[in-house]
Amino acid sequence: MFGLLFASGAMRSATAETYYFFVFSNPAAGHEDEYNKWYNEQHAPDVVAVPGFVTAQRFVKNDLPLYRMVDLQVPKYLVIYKIVTDDVNAVFAEVSRRLQTGETVISPAFDSKTSVSYVYRPFRPEIKGVEANPMEPGRVRSRPTIKLSSPRWSMAKRTNSTPFTIIVTPLSWQPFRVLSARSA
Repeated sequence: MFGLLFASGAMRSATAETYYFFVFSNPAAGHEDEYNKWYNEQHAPDVVAVPGFVTAQRFVKNDLPLYRMVDLQVPKYLVIYKIVTDDVNAVFAEVSRRLQTGETVISPAFDSKTSVSYVYRPFRPEIKGVEANPMEPGRVRSRPTIKLSSPRWSMAKRTNSTPFTIIVTPLSWQPFRVLSARSA
C-alpha cells in the first residue's frame, strides 16, 4: 500500500509550507477604474476562495526612485497572495481548472501582455524591526544611540554659534563606549 501511494504521488508532506504569489499587472489602456473594480470586488476574492490561498493584498507602485539605476517599465499594480499548503502544485492546478471552467474570470480590463507573476517561499525566518511588538519572538533590538549636544558649534574661525545635536548610531552590533569627548 505504501509503495503504491508513494509511486502515484498521492503521498504528500504532512507539513504545510507558506508561499507568496506575486502578480504584477497593469490595466488595459483606458480601463483602470474597471480593472480596479474587477480586481477588488471579483478577482482577488475568487482567488482566495481557492483552497490553500489565505490572503490577498493589493499594492500600487510608488514613484519614489530608491536605488533606481535605470527607469524600468514595471507594472503599476501588484497583488501578493499568501498560500499555505503541503502541495503548491495542486493549488495551482485548481487555479487553472477554475480559469478553464469559467469559475474564475479574467476581465478584458486586465492587460495580460504586461502581467508577470512569481511564486516565492520563505527560506529564512522573518526578521522583525524595532517597531514590532517588543514581546514578540524574533524582534530585532534597537541599536544603541548616543546623543551628543553642545550649546555652541565653533568653526575654525569661530564665526558660527548655532546649537547642534549629533545622533550616532553604530553600524555594527558590538557594544561600544565613548572614550573621551572634548569641545573645541
